[in-house]
Amino acid sequence: MANIAGRQGLSSNSLGESAYKFDIIVRVFITVRRYIFSMPKSRRVVRRPAKPSYVVGRAKPGFKGFLQHLGALFVAFLLSFTSPRRFKSYWLSKAGLLRVAKFAAAGFLLIVAIFLWYAKDLPSPGKVNAKLGNTTTTFYARDAIDANGNVNFEKATKLYEVHGDKNRLVIPFETIPANVKNA
Repeated sequence: MANIAGRQGLSSNSLGESAYKFDIIVRVFITVRRYIFSMPKSRRVVRRPAKPSYVVGRAKPGFKGFLQHLGALFVAFLLSFTSPRRFKSYWLSKAGLLRVAKFAAAGFLLIVAIFLWYAKDLPSPGKVNAKLGNTTTTFYARDAIDANGNVNFEKATKLYEVHGDKNRLVIPFETIPANVKNA
């Protein structure tokens, strides 16, 4: 045995010393454990569990801190889908329900803002109905389209006309005679 230990660069003394040190470490560990568990519960030091990696604290001041905070929030959002435990603690808690409510409110406000943005250019429904009911709709053949894609209605073949109770046509102002303009 001494030869094998000697070939490996270990002596029989070093093997004995390491076993002795290990024995001391085990005895100290057992003594400390007995001491801790013999204490009354009020004196025990209770460690709080570490915060999960997806809990995000307050943002640092400044724009750079704000961007870092947004990145941390995005990572926390992605990590919430990696396991059922994380999903439950991230989305099904009071803070998670508040988060869902914020997302729903932001989505609703975005839809309302888009509607208002496009609605400012739209005519009122009364004006649309008045215009549609008073004019005549004319359908032309395809011979009105030239090689460039432009439409020339003077050369076109009229296929069909649709009008309401009266046949009204929109006439450009320039084609109205001067006598009628001055009347």
